[in-house]
Amino acid sequence: MNVRAWLAAVALLVVGVVSAVGCESYEVQEESRCNEDPWMCGEGRTCWVNASGTAFTCLNAGPKKIGESCNARTGEPECDEGLMCFQPASGEGSGTCVQNCDVEDPEHRCDGLVCRGAQLPVNGELRVVQVCLE
Repeated sequence: MNVRAWLAAVALLVVGVVSAVGCESYEVQEESRCNEDPWMCGEGRTCWVNASGTAFTCLNAGPKKIGESCNARTGEPECDEGLMCFQPASGEGSGTCVQNCDVEDPEHRCDGLVCRGAQLPVNGELRVVQVCLE
């Protein structure tokens, strides 16, 4: 799937886009709704859209830490475990690695930031991810 086309579709739907790029792409299909619980992925893994853009899945995490610059490509997480690459809806420039969060779970709240939801089109339906933003 063309990354620019994918980001353009998201720009019409949300204020921001969460995206990722990176490492090996070992996919586990039963984890395809990890966007609802990104911590299910376990150590060394992160939740992101698979290479075909059809589902969220747990993939091997990339090396980048919170606040580091990242780019958007499906199936290739660039950010570390428990992080996603947040990129403005315009799709221009690079994104930033941000922490996953959950407004209903005290263990996964944001310190000094706001937990916000973003919607991503995945296989014809909108899926929500929650990330810590200013």
